[in-house]
Amino acid sequence: MDDPEEFRATSRDRWEAAARGWSARREAFQSAAAPVSAWLVDAVQPQPGQTVLELAAGPGDTGLLAAERVRPDGKLILTDGAEAMVEVARARTEELGLNRRRRDPGDGARVDRPPHRVGGRRPVPLGLHAARRP
Repeated sequence: MDDPEEFRATSRDRWEAAARGWSARREAFQSAAAPVSAWLVDAVQPQPGQTVLELAAGPGDTGLLAAERVRPDGKLILTDGAEAMVEVARARTEELGLNRRRRDPGDGARVDRPPHRVGGRRPVPLGLHAARRP
């Protein structure tokens, strides 16, 4: 598949279809991925008051782990290219009793705000920042 837009659309359709299964098996997936999630959060060292941006968040468990560290005044923005995955993450935030004022579906290929500022603060791009570290 040579066309990036076609690839993006196909990928999004696949994740839309997979979201129900991810939701049903979220606990098992996160249990298996917990060491990686913890490593990512430790690597980016989110601090109270910061904004954490998780791209391709899926069910959002890694970002939600980071959210614990940015409390009480920090923010978490979870994005995913599949709207159904955003809904899985939204449901998880509700389960945890978190105040979720905004949904940001998106695939990360086009961020509609300057990448260096979100709400006047520098976001901690979870995953991207950690990937640059050895």
